[in-house]
Amino acid sequence: MKYVLTLVLAAAAVLSAQETDRVTVPLSNPSRPATVRVDLMNGNIDVKAHNGKDVVVEMSGGGSNPRRSSRRPAEVDGLKRVDVFSTGLDVEERENVIQIGTGPRSQNTSVTVLVPQSTSLKLKTMTGKVSVDGVKGEVEANSMNGAVSITNVEGSVVAHSLNGKVIVSLAKIDGNKAMSFSTMNGDIDVTMPGDTKANVRLKNDHGEVWTDFEMKLQTTPKVESGRESDGRYRVKFERTVTGTINGGGPDMSFTTMNGQIRLRKAK
Repeated sequence: MKYVLTLVLAAAAVLSAQETDRVTVPLSNPSRPATVRVDLMNGNIDVKAHNGKDVVVEMSGGGSNPRRSSRRPAEVDGLKRVDVFSTGLDVEERENVIQIGTGPRSQNTSVTVLVPQSTSLKLKTMTGKVSVDGVKGEVEANSMNGAVSITNVEGSVVAHSLNGKVIVSLAKIDGNKAMSFSTMNGDIDVTMPGDTKANVRLKNDHGEVWTDFEMKLQTTPKVESGRESDGRYRVKFERTVTGTINGGGPDMSFTTMNGQIRLRKAK
């Protein structure tokens, strides 16, 4: 049986723009793993595992811009305008999949989500930080302008930032899943168990690669060649290192244009 819960939360004008909205969302089937998806325009996303069976969503921050009146001044003489602010938090649950988002007018918001440990995540914000702690599942985290921090996770990770650091600590790895860690401008720092088996690809255009894993390196391949429109013949090699850890395994990709790559063994 399908169970749907939709909540749209709005803070009225009499509330401060820093007002907090909080809601507890029951899962349709608490005995099964959940999937939580968060999509924000501007704001931080913080997800933490807890011992409860429900998903708890809390939103705080700037709220939306007030809706300005377009009426002629003669119609408002002697009256005071009441500006309506709204966080516009929208939460929907269907068959253990929870969607969390905000309206297009929301600005500078922060969303904190408490989830059962066995939860997979798909998180996205245009401007803001993304952090995850303690979940056991598949994690996809994306920030256009902000750092991505994922700690004490068991499962698989795909983490990307356009302008920000990517820091990941994996307590246990799903041995069958490919993983990717990338940023355009920032460092990548990933810690994994010492017995991790992987085929790794490390690409760094303007920076260095550091690791304490014993890595069997392979020859960097030629990636493109050909004659250009002005008659020149060009061969281009990527600044890419490929190799294997502990005999090889699932693919892991590490890519940054401007920053350092650090691949560490868990202590």
